[in-house]
Order: sequence, then C-alpha cells, then structure tokens
Amino acid sequence: MESRALPLLILLMSLGYLGHTEAELIPVLHVEPDEHVFRGETVTFTCYIHTEVYTKWTYSYIKNGESSDTSTQEFKIRTVNESDSGNYSCRGEKPSDPAISVVSDAVTLTVSVPPKPTVTVMPQSSVFTGDTVNMSCEFTHSTGWMILWYKNGKQINADSAQTVTLSDVKVSDGGKYHCRSQRGNYYTHYSHAAMITVSERPKPVAVAPREHIQSSGTQKPGLGVPGENWCHIQQLHQLKTEVSMQ
Repeated sequence: MESRALPLLILLMSLGYLGHTEAELIPVLHVEPDEHVFRGETVTFTCYIHTEVYTKWTYSYIKNGESSDTSTQEFKIRTVNESDSGNYSCRGEKPSDPAISVVSDAVTLTVSVPPKPTVTVMPQSSVFTGDTVNMSCEFTHSTGWMILWYKNGKQINADSAQTVTLSDVKVSDGGKYHCRSQRGNYYTHYSHAAMITVSERPKPVAVAPREHIQSSGTQKPGLGVPGENWCHIQQLHQLKTEVSMQ
C-alpha cells in the first residue's frame, strides 16, 4: 500500500509546485530613469520574470498593442521624443511542453519638452555687505534630478541643493548666477541669469556742529540744524546716492 501511495504523493507535490511557480511567472516591467521623461533622454525598459525553475526566456515588447522584434531582456530608447509616449508591456516566452507565454501589466511612458528652470532671489538682488541672500532654482520635475548652480559660468556647488544661501555676503559674492538640472547624462537648459549686486554698507558720517557753509554751498550744523540730526541727514543722503548708482 505504501509503495503505491508514494509515487502518487510525489506526482501531486510536483503538480502543486509547478502550479505555484507558474502563478509567479507574470513579468514585471521596470522603467529607468522614470515613467515621465523629457525629450532627448535615454529610457531603458527591463522585463523581470521572478522564477528559479525556468532560466532561459525570450522577450518581446509591446507598445500600444503592437509587438516589437526585441528578443533581449532589456529594451533601450537612446533619444526619446514625444512620439515614444505610450503604453508599454513585455512578454516572456518559453518553448517548453506546454509552451509558456506571459505578459506584464502595462506601464505608461510620457515624454514631454524639457522645461527651463528659473531662479528666484530673496529678499532682493541688490544688497549690502553682511546681508543674506537666498536663491531658489524652480524646476518642474519628476524623480532623480540634481540641481546644479553656476556663478559667472562656473559651477559653484556639488550638493545639488535646490536653494542656495549666501550668508554675510561680500562684494566678491556679486555676479551672474544660473542653475540647471541633471539626470544621468542628460542636462536641461540653463535658467535665465540672476544678477546679484553687493555694495559696501555705508557708515554714518560725523560732522562738526559749529561749521557753517561748505564751499559747495551745502548748509552745515549751526544754521538751524542740530548736529545729531545733521549726521542722520548725511547718512540718508549717502544711502540714496549709492542705491541710485546700482
């Protein structure tokens, strides 16, 4: 009795194992760098079939219901454009007994025109030494992007921060600032230039209270203007002059 039951048990276990394996054969289509890309990027599709039983598969890719001639696990579009947008899936085939053909779920690829980043400056682009300036690179993007910053045409940072802070600025911090985005070997356009102007912070000028008229004819303290108010007037006059020169 036991000798007859053993082959049957092995057969049932084998059928159960194969049934469990075939249920796991549905491919998974993976897209790099993302399902939303920009014109000119490189897109790589990879078809994964997770199984330890069958190791040799032939692959094909389907776009909007039409099959391609691809027979490798990886399918690459090196320079995409808008016409490459669509629904993609992959098929795995195995010439076994019985033959196996399985298709993945569809993935939607969207290709659009790359946007041009913009730079915003806060609180303003004309400042005095010692101030703080914040610059932000605005870029509508998906995933995997790095932000690159440039001053006068040279890259100035390597930490891919979307916002750059210039603290306790010096005159040498002035210049033209741009940003752009990078993903892999692909770069967006440069942003417009943000011109930062840094001027020396003016200092109060003390004037002797008993002096009268300068050679230029400017009224000095002693003719109805108190000394402390005159100093304040001189400071405001100097600030106005430097701002108008920027």
